[in-house]
Amino acid sequence: MQAARAIGEAPPYDSFYLEALNELSSSRNVGMGVGPIPTEAILRYAQHYRLTERETDEFWFIIRAVDRHFLSVIMPMVQKRNQPPSS
Repeated sequence: MQAARAIGEAPPYDSFYLEALNELSSSRNVGMGVGPIPTEAILRYAQHYRLTERETDEFWFIIRAVDRHFLSVIMPMVQKRNQPPSS
């Protein structure tokens, strides 16, 4: 959030998505790697905030897109960390 403020005040809807990502990240499956945010969790979150069907579709699309980017950045780090040390 501080990075967004450094650039300028974030619009209110940005904070909704940032808070949602933060909250939904705790629902990931974690084992040998980091899994995506489950669809069911995204839909429950949208239902909890009483989003319309259109808003839910948009919310799901945005959360999925950001989550895919997050995973593309974090997974190489996780895989590198899990590799056995070279002899």
